[in-house]
Amino acid sequence: LSNRITDTTYFVRSLIEEFKVLNQNIIVIDPFNFFEGINIQNYYNSNFDVVCDKLTTYLRQNTINEDIYIVINSISTLLQKVSDASKVNNLLDTIRTNDYIHLIVIDANGKIKQLSFEQWFMNLIGNNNGIWIGRGITDSGVIRIANTNKDMQNNYNKYMGYLVIDNYASLVKFIDFYHEEGDIDE
Repeated sequence: LSNRITDTTYFVRSLIEEFKVLNQNIIVIDPFNFFEGINIQNYYNSNFDVVCDKLTTYLRQNTINEDIYIVINSISTLLQKVSDASKVNNLLDTIRTNDYIHLIVIDANGKIKQLSFEQWFMNLIGNNNGIWIGRGITDSGVIRIANTNKDMQNNYNKYMGYLVIDNYASLVKFIDFYHEEGDIDE
């Protein structure tokens, strides 16, 4: 999460590259086309009705016994671009039923906040764990934090943020394969 989805781009691109280096199975659903041109076999940036249906069918009909990471870049936009939200909901229900399928949802705080009371959100994502990129974590309202402090008000750039595990936030510097060492302001 971040205040602006554009702040997540370098982190998510770097995360996808890391999955590729580790030879992980990754599926990217990208309604914004942020990652077009990145070499991923299972990259989808259009025909979301068909993508959701076929992916749901594949995941239900095959025995999945190795990790698969599904990255949805802006689930709020995906829900707007399908003709029927039940297609996305069916996919999310299928993901929820298999421990080998891991969902990574990227979105702007304001957009995900609107979805945070949906059943799929409460079942799959919740608000105890997450990654926050940039400034504004204390204003998120989506991720609950037990250990707030005044440093959380600092104006961190998009290469810094918080890893939240079981409601406890830790300040971290994110991986970034797209900038030279001296290019990042800390």
